[in-house]
Amino acid sequence: MSDKRPPPEGRSGDLLRILLIDDQEELREILRQTLASRGYGVDSVASGTEGIERLRRGGIGIVLADLGLPDASGWEVAATAKALCASTAVVLMTIWSGEVDPRSLRAHGVDLMLPKPFRSEELLRAMERVATPRPHPGPPIAAGGLATPDLL
Repeated sequence: MSDKRPPPEGRSGDLLRILLIDDQEELREILRQTLASRGYGVDSVASGTEGIERLRRGGIGIVLADLGLPDASGWEVAATAKALCASTAVVLMTIWSGEVDPRSLRAHGVDLMLPKPFRSEELLRAMERVATPRPHPGPPIAAGGLATPDLL
């Protein structure tokens, strides 16, 4: 059965573009294909430095980055994304989610932490969640294994 949902829209109603940053080429390609299959536009790069360069060109609604990048960390990418455009949603992926201090998430502008490993459904739910504008700054509802700064 095919999913007939319309392509996702960003907070301003434009089609949503995701910047995917991960140094593992095979994982990056799987994530890119999964997101593209649901209608997301995806720019994919292998390093934090490349990600920051891409962010500076604008047009990104969501940043999906690995925390442990070898050159510029996910923290640096998140802080840069928010400094350039505060409405950009930032999702960090990490295998070390249990070791991340919730205050660090807030301090760096991270909207959601996605613990690795995760299933395609969890990835897509995370993207839908950060793409949906909230009417007030209150905490979002917890879902699955997703961690948000508001809930930790």
